[in-house]
Amino acid sequence: MSALKHLLIFSALVTLAACGGSGGGSALTVNCGTASTSNITVTGTVQFERVPHSTIGFGLDYAATYASPARGVTVQAINTGSNTIVATTQTDASGGYSVAVPNNTQIKIRVLAEMVKTGALPTWNFSVRDNTSGNAQYALDGSSTCTGTTNETRNLTASSGWGGTSYTSTRAAAPFAILDTVYDGIQFILGVSANTNFPALNLYWSPNNTSSTIGTSYFNGSDSIYILGDQNVDTDEYDPSVIAHEWGHYIEANFSRSDSIGGYHSTGDRLDMRVAFGEGYGNAFSSMVRNDPQYADSSGAQQASGFGFNVETETVTNKGWYSESSVEKILYDLYDSNNSPADSDPDHLTLGFQPLWNVLINEEKSGPVFTSIYKFIAALKTHYAGDATTLSNIDTLINAQSIHVNDVYGTGEMNNTSSSAVLPIYSVIDISTPANVCVTKAFARGYGSYDYNVLGMNHYLRFTPATSGTYQFTISETDASNAGNPLAIFTNGGIQNYHNVSGTNTDEIFTETLTGGQEYMFEVYDYNMVNTPATSPSETCYDVSVVKQ
Repeated sequence: MSALKHLLIFSALVTLAACGGSGGGSALTVNCGTASTSNITVTGTVQFERVPHSTIGFGLDYAATYASPARGVTVQAINTGSNTIVATTQTDASGGYSVAVPNNTQIKIRVLAEMVKTGALPTWNFSVRDNTSGNAQYALDGSSTCTGTTNETRNLTASSGWGGTSYTSTRAAAPFAILDTVYDGIQFILGVSANTNFPALNLYWSPNNTSSTIGTSYFNGSDSIYILGDQNVDTDEYDPSVIAHEWGHYIEANFSRSDSIGGYHSTGDRLDMRVAFGEGYGNAFSSMVRNDPQYADSSGAQQASGFGFNVETETVTNKGWYSESSVEKILYDLYDSNNSPADSDPDHLTLGFQPLWNVLINEEKSGPVFTSIYKFIAALKTHYAGDATTLSNIDTLINAQSIHVNDVYGTGEMNNTSSSAVLPIYSVIDISTPANVCVTKAFARGYGSYDYNVLGMNHYLRFTPATSGTYQFTISETDASNAGNPLAIFTNGGIQNYHNVSGTNTDEIFTETLTGGQEYMFEVYDYNMVNTPATSPSETCYDVSVVKQ
C-alpha cells in the first residue's frame, strides 16, 4: 500500500503506512546537534476522524465528522537516523501518550493500529491489517524532526480521507475506528471478568475488501475478522454495530460456544435455531457493548444509505425460537435498564451482563445439546431458582416472543409456525422404537443452496445409549420415489462427525462408538433438498433407527 500524506497537527503531515518492522524505511542522516545522555519527554494526543451515522437515517454523515481519541493503541518513538525504536508506550483512555526520548536526536512518532497488553492478566493482542497487502499492519507516522533539550508536544490525527464527495486520500482513520469499537468491547468484558486473557485476533480491513472478494464482514470462527471497505457499495469501518457484532462472535467462539451453521440471514427470516441464537446474540451483544440499542449499517453511494433497527423497540415479525429478532430482543431486554412493563413489550428485568456472561461461559459452553435460546434460557432460570418473581418475568419476556422454555430441549414448544415438520424440536430415538422425522423447505426464501440454514431444512434428534459400545444408525427415506440423499451430522458437545450418501441411495447407515449414559445429538437433512431446492420435494420424511452391534 503506497504511503499517502495526511494532516498532522504537530508538523502538518503524517503518513498511514503498512509496516512490518521496527521502524521501516531507510536510515536518515540529519545534523540535530550534539546529543547527550539526557532525555526529554514527548507527550501528545492521538486522534482519528470518526464519521458518525446520520440522525435521520442509517448512512454516514461526513459533515458531522469529529476527532475521537485513539484509545489503548501502541505508540513508538523512532530514531530515524539509526532506524531504531527508542521508546514504546500505549495511549490512555483520552488518547494521550508520553515517552522519554534522547535530546538533539531526529525522532518521529509512530502509532500502530494495534492494542497489545502482555504480562499480568488481563491480556490481549488485537491488530488491524491489510489482507490485500501481505497482511501488513497499519501504522500512522508523524513527521521526523529533531528533538531539542526541552520537553515537546506532538499530536497526531488520522484523517478519514474524505474529499467532499468521495475518498480522495488514504483512509488513515479507518483502522483506528475499527480498534476503537474493540476497545469498548474489551472494557465491557472486563466489567464482568477482570482477569480475562483474550486470544489474539487480527482484524483485516482494506478498501479492496469488497463483496466479490470477502462477501461480507465476518468472523472466521477462530482468530480473524474480515471487514468491508468498498467505497460507494458497503464500508463497515464506521459501523460500530457491525464490528461489535463480529467481535461478539469472536467472544462467543473463544469463551462460550456456537453451533451455528452460519449463512445468509435477515430480519424476519425463520432460521435454524442455532443460527437464530448466534445472530440474535451477536446483535444484542453489539448493542450492549455500545450501550446503544440502535443497530446501523451504512452502504450505497457515498455511504449515504443502509439499514438498521432498534433491538429494544423493534416490531418483531415471525416471532419464535427460529427468529434472530426474537432472540436479540429477549437478550437485550434481560440486560438493559430501560424496562417497559406494557403488554406489548413486557420487559420487567434489569439483570445486567454478569448473569448472561455466567451462562455463556458455563452452561451454554458445555454439554451435548445444541446452542439455542432453549439452552440459554433454561440455564439462566437455574441461576434464579427460588426467585419466583424473576422466573415469572423471564417467562413473560420469552412468551411475548412466542417461545416457551421448559428445558434445554424445547420440550412442550407449541409454536410450529404452521408446519408440523418442525416439532418436536428434538426427536428421541431408542433401541426399540425408530423415530419418524421430516424435513421441509416450507421456509425457504428462494435463494437456492443459500437456504440451507432456514428452519425445517434439518431435524434434530437425541440418543442416550444404556451401555458403552458401537451403535449402528440407519436413516431410511419413507418415500423412495423422492430419491433424497440423507446426511447426518452427529455431535457430542460441538465435536461433529459427518455421514452422507451420494447418488440415488435413499438409506444412510453409519456407526458411532458411544459411551453409556452419555447423551448425543445429531441432525438429519435431505442433501437434495438443500442443494437443489427448486426440483426437490417440499417435504422428505425418514425413519431413524439404532441397534447396538
